[in-house]
Amino acid sequence: MSYEESQIHSHYQSNIFTIPASLIASIIYKLKHSA
Repeated sequence: MSYEESQIHSHYQSNIFTIPASLIASIIYKLKHSA
């Protein structure tokens, strides 16, 4: 794997974890402020 490929791969992996985390955070935020 080249350097660019490994950079793209690590970026892709981090996105997999950050997208659900931010979704959950926004859902919790909305629930707290709507209650």
